[in-house]
Amino acid sequence: MSKQKISFWQFLFKIGDDYLMFLRNLTPAVLFLSLALFMFNTVEHAQFDLDISLLIFFGLSSAFIAFSVMLINIVGFSRKMLKGLNELHNKDDNRQETGWVMFKNLWQETNIKQLIFFLIVNIVAMFMVFIFGIRYALSFYSSIGALAS
Repeated sequence: MSKQKISFWQFLFKIGDDYLMFLRNLTPAVLFLSLALFMFNTVEHAQFDLDISLLIFFGLSSAFIAFSVMLINIVGFSRKMLKGLNELHNKDDNRQETGWVMFKNLWQETNIKQLIFFLIVNIVAMFMVFIFGIRYALSFYSSIGALAS
């Protein structure tokens, strides 16, 4: 079986809708993480009462939601990218392999280097969105807090 050359643009347009959905799903994660950091920032360590306990609980809940959304988003996007690549190579997607075995076989059989490059770029972009989104969200929440007092 010969390797079929798939251009980067064919690959990009094949997964275009999934890529846009991945980027749209970053917003709730950034908001929940910024809420968690805002709540943890307002906790005073000297006092520990019911209000502080609720604040810590909601902060931990928001952080859990943010990280679980990001994990689900990354795994779902990766699966859709692999499915798109298999469709471009006219291969059946009925393999039961997971993890490193799947990536190793795809790397050897196809031009998976585009996929790995694309995943790395997207993970770096996700962290950049987190950093800047949280920074501006915390600034926004702080300004609202300053107006309330």
